[in-house]
Amino acid sequence: MLEFLGFIALIAIIFGVSFGTALAGFIKFVVIGIGVCAIIGIVMELLKSKKGAIFVAVASLLAVLLGVYMINDDYGKRIGSCGEFNVRYPQVHVNCMTDAMEKHNAAVNSGWGYIIAGGIVGATSLSKISEVEKNSKKH
Repeated sequence: MLEFLGFIALIAIIFGVSFGTALAGFIKFVVIGIGVCAIIGIVMELLKSKKGAIFVAVASLLAVLLGVYMINDDYGKRIGSCGEFNVRYPQVHVNCMTDAMEKHNAAVNSGWGYIIAGGIVGATSLSKISEVEKNSKKH
């Protein structure tokens, strides 16, 4: 246990953050890793049947479409709401612009993640669908 806490403290020192922030980041990393492994297991089970493979193909297509929508996030619309703070409250305007930029970047990065993951899973499911169809034609 002490080695684990020392490892977290080393991460905190390397990245220049507090111990609590490093611990929270490590826990998020572990939870996301477990979630990804669970999703991979579910997809592998679904790919064992043709209906499951079709479901995965449709879900991956929707993920790609959602990713395209997120990448085309309207940055101008996000910063447009910050205009009324410009003259009277310049610090609020700066904070609003920064938040808008961060939310735009998060949306674009998430969109690319959806496109990449959806594309890979979609290609795998389409491959499985064609494999099942070839096997059913032989019998």
